[in-house]
Amino acid sequence: RNAGMEGVGDDDASLRDLAARVTTILQTGVPAPLLVLRKRFPAVPVPRLLTALSGCAVLVRGNFVIKSSLCGLSPMVQRARDAILILMNKYGILQRELLVKFDLPNVVLNHVLEKIACPSENCWEMKFEDDDLFAETYPEVATLYANYWKKRELA
Repeated sequence: RNAGMEGVGDDDASLRDLAARVTTILQTGVPAPLLVLRKRFPAVPVPRLLTALSGCAVLVRGNFVIKSSLCGLSPMVQRARDAILILMNKYGILQRELLVKFDLPNVVLNHVLEKIACPSENCWEMKFEDDDLFAETYPEVATLYANYWKKRELA
């Protein structure tokens, strides 16, 4: 196959193949804007790419981040990472003190935080700028993820 052509077909197998390739890219843990992912898969229509992303990623402030369940983390670290993503999505920053309740070693929390955020003055900030254009361009997708985060926050 040609580079960027992965997952172009209409069948379920090619969609699974595309989702697997997107997952591999996102496994670095670093947030990725849709624009970056589109450049990696230029022949894949955006709706198909968004469908593949829905199986392996969540939207955080307009950027896609791999789901915690696909990071190979223990259940407790997955919950802490999800809490980090919820707070980052809601506020754009995170004060580390909010994670004390997870009772995890600093080295573990730092490992999770360093993948998606950068230390700033008295807080951590996302590694990528908010992608406000995503919500304007794909309002229905942004609403789906906003509802997802509201449910996760209440859980």
